[in-house]
Amino acid sequence: MGSGILRDQDSSELEDAIYEAAVIPEKWAEVLERISVFGGGKGLLCFQLPSGKHNGFHRQNSSK
Repeated sequence: MGSGILRDQDSSELEDAIYEAAVIPEKWAEVLERISVFGGGKGLLCFQLPSGKHNGFHRQNSSK
């Protein structure tokens, strides 16, 4: 771990951890840390958008 390169086994274990965190929210802190380490990053931010039609964002089409 920590090389920034995912082996197949590492990738599979991380994927399992992500699915587990989806049903056990307390595990997200650990999973986000693992994603950061695997990606060679210093940290990771995850946030939830409010539900609704536009999720709080306005999208403008620029095609004319």
